[in-house]
Amino acid sequence: MTDYDAVFIGAGHNALVCAAYLAQAGYRVCLVERRPIVGGAVVTEEHVPGFRFDLGGSAHILINHTPIVADLGLEAYGLEYIDVDPLFFAPYPDRRSLTIWKDLDRTYDEIAGISPRDADNYARFIREWQPLAAAMVDAFMQRPSPLNLAKTLGWRSGLGRDNIDRLADILRGYGPLLRQTFETPQVQALIGWMAAQSGPPPTEPFSAPFALWHPMYHVSGVRRPRGGSGMLTQALARMIQAHSGHIMTDAPVRRILTQNGRAVGVETSDGRRITARAVVSGAHIHTT
Repeated sequence: MTDYDAVFIGAGHNALVCAAYLAQAGYRVCLVERRPIVGGAVVTEEHVPGFRFDLGGSAHILINHTPIVADLGLEAYGLEYIDVDPLFFAPYPDRRSLTIWKDLDRTYDEIAGISPRDADNYARFIREWQPLAAAMVDAFMQRPSPLNLAKTLGWRSGLGRDNIDRLADILRGYGPLLRQTFETPQVQALIGWMAAQSGPPPTEPFSAPFALWHPMYHVSGVRRPRGGSGMLTQALARMIQAHSGHIMTDAPVRRILTQNGRAVGVETSDGRRITARAVVSGAHIHTT
């Protein structure tokens, strides 16, 4: 008999969510984390006495489009979200500034103070790409198969045969896309900065969707957990433990154990072996 139904390599937010659903369904789960704290890039730590910092993700956006918080009852484990508005703010060297609000009309007026033409460009950008942004949300909530991806991002987004030329915009980097769409560097820089939070540089091919996601900010807004970003992952950890899940910290995984061509467990750096019916890696693909 195995030690667990599922063992997880790493206890970042994605692994925690997956483990929480399994634990809620009655499966035996164990998360093995190399750091002394769970959360991966969604952690809040006190690195200066009296001051706590979000070390990775800070603004919570995509989770607002999912049922995760309600499904797992995370409010019962200490999670409280605060709606943030304005969403983003950028000061410029010429003493002007630009604020992005959840309300599209208010944002339009802000941008018009810098460039009336770019205010119109912004309204057009939101209107034209909102269907794709909404389809991206739908895609995240479906089983990840090529067919489902094609259905959602193609047909449901309105980017069918009549708009096939727009695929060129989706396949390019978000830097060139924003320079093509907006005239002023202030608007280009702010939207580009928001897209860059997902990781890729602006010149990377296929990165345009990180900017084309922008219309959803005006739908769901931005939220932050009271107490810091890490309060989400701490609530997930408490929920898992309340459902008899096990979390091991300070336990780097040395290797994945295999038998007859399938993963059957993990071995930690100090030689401990944990067996399971399934092994789930929450680590980067190169690390795995």
